[in-house]
Amino acid sequence: MIDLGFILFYLSVGFYILGAIVPLAFSKNKTLSLKIGSYFGLTASALGFMSGVFIFLLPNPILFNLLVIAPNIVLQFYFDKLCAFFLLILSAINFLIMIYSLEYMKSYLNDNIAKFSFFYNLFICSMSILFLVSNSITFLIFWELMSILSYFLVTFEYRHQHVRKAGFFYIFMTHFGTVFIISGLLYWGTFSNGLSFDAMKIAAMHMSMFSKSIIFLCFLIGFGTKAGIVPLHIWLPMAHPSAPSNVSAMMSSVMIKTAIYGIFRFVIDMLGVGPIWWGSVILFIGIASSLIGVLYALMEHDIKKLLAYHSVENIGIIFMGVGLGAIFSSMSLYTFAAIAYCASLFHVLNHAVFKSLLFLSAGSISKIIGTRDMEHYGGLIKNMPKTALSFLIGSLAISAIPPLNGFASEYQIYISMLNLSYFAHSYWKLFAILSPVALILTGALAAACFVKAFSVSFLALPRSSEAKNAKEPNLMIILPEAILAFSCILLGLLASNILFYISKILLQIDSNFNVVYFQTTNLLFFIIFGIFFSLSIIFGKIFGLFEIRKVPTWGCGISLNSKMEYTAASFSQPIRRTYSFFLRPHRKITLNPAKPLDILFSEDLKPPFTTYLYSPIRKFILNFSIKMRFLQSGYVHFYLAYIFITLVVLLLWYR
Repeated sequence: MIDLGFILFYLSVGFYILGAIVPLAFSKNKTLSLKIGSYFGLTASALGFMSGVFIFLLPNPILFNLLVIAPNIVLQFYFDKLCAFFLLILSAINFLIMIYSLEYMKSYLNDNIAKFSFFYNLFICSMSILFLVSNSITFLIFWELMSILSYFLVTFEYRHQHVRKAGFFYIFMTHFGTVFIISGLLYWGTFSNGLSFDAMKIAAMHMSMFSKSIIFLCFLIGFGTKAGIVPLHIWLPMAHPSAPSNVSAMMSSVMIKTAIYGIFRFVIDMLGVGPIWWGSVILFIGIASSLIGVLYALMEHDIKKLLAYHSVENIGIIFMGVGLGAIFSSMSLYTFAAIAYCASLFHVLNHAVFKSLLFLSAGSISKIIGTRDMEHYGGLIKNMPKTALSFLIGSLAISAIPPLNGFASEYQIYISMLNLSYFAHSYWKLFAILSPVALILTGALAAACFVKAFSVSFLALPRSSEAKNAKEPNLMIILPEAILAFSCILLGLLASNILFYISKILLQIDSNFNVVYFQTTNLLFFIIFGIFFSLSIIFGKIFGLFEIRKVPTWGCGISLNSKMEYTAASFSQPIRRTYSFFLRPHRKITLNPAKPLDILFSEDLKPPFTTYLYSPIRKFILNFSIKMRFLQSGYVHFYLAYIFITLVVLLLWYR
């Protein structure tokens, strides 16, 4: 079984590389190039999924030394259940996205499709290897590779200025985070006899709590930037809408979870249990990210930006679970810690499923209508009923409506919060009581947001001629969406079984993380809803309640049109007023004296993090750079002098 899992993984990597290189040879025939790249990617994903299953079934972790890539740097693969879990998610989601791409990417045939296949397959390949490497240097190599390759995918439509700007923000923020990850690893390495994970884990047992805390903060900022936590999230609502929808789906559903993998691998597995404030900081960041993410999502009428902000929200929910687990670990309540960690990992899986479903659905809609602005949609349920049903299931899942999968994982986090309020003391008790309130508020605001998104997009009258003439996409688009929608239901019904298997991951990290039973209610909800639905059908048939009578909508004598409909902006107006102290809307009314009835109303939001944090920092750096410009003299001897002075300072520092 060990050899088979290893061979399948090798083959998977090989097919990803072929999927990147072979399409370049057929770059002139773009349709053929797309098919070759996609079919190689499909095969690689299937092999990667099978490899993940074999690795997950291994009773104990296995370490493979593959090859020496530099002196003292060995490419090692560490096969355990944690890496298998993330590899399974990546392979399964990518398999469906590759099917979707076969049809979706036809709309990009005027662009360089071979280049897309090259970057996309290598991007997935780098993530696959990232989950399995067992050395800090090789981890950083594949982390950097993943970031750079994803940058080329974000800027695939580089001819648009907003895409180039989004790409710049993305690459800047991802390297900002990488600097902190490198700092944490290098500092850790000073205590360790090597940079392999095993050596660093042994070193962590003998480190002071102060040193561990420095490394923890470096990882929190570094991985938090990639995950998109507040206030490091600003790249996410820019990069996701700029990329093609299949790339957005992969980035939102899996790529940002590499940061969650990093936290589980480096902090929970290797660094070990920390003081209680570690978990409290993570929990607080999770609460802030979820609330701020969902509030900004509610204000959006760009459907992909709306989904991007919901990624911030759901990363916040995942962080809540991680923070709760860390707090319980600090209290030596390992069973409760394991439940919280399991809930967090379960939400990683659930978010990957429903978020990729929503991004794929949004991508097919925006391609047909020609815009991401929901104000131009409307009435799509009549012409696109299958897409509407998929989007509805995804909306219910992300809003944590039972019995779907989103509810199953959030319910476990909610139970963990109630447990914390029981065990916490002094002021921690107040924090523990307020945290479930924040989670409930997040769920309520998410539900309101998707009521807006679904009703404005799919119900009422079409708001544009494109929406009126929209047609259902073909099977290659519908099939992946249908499978993901079915998965949302299935994962909800099998929540107890899936949580049981996820608990094996925690048990392999630490034998104290032992959970015997998970209390879930999804199956009960499903039975109740099933009975209610069946009785409704029976009584409806008996009393003739399903007889449809079609009549025009009464409009008080006025001919109805789409301009009379409730818009996305007007839907969010009450919430914008309620939270105006934070959202800081700027209202502008323009009157035309020549036409008294011609009144233009507009309201923009003033993003607080951009306005009060990033803009002043940017201004300071620019001013500082201008003042230091004299250092760039253009003379070689000055630059040699700088190098000499730096060398002397370093020698004095390490004397």
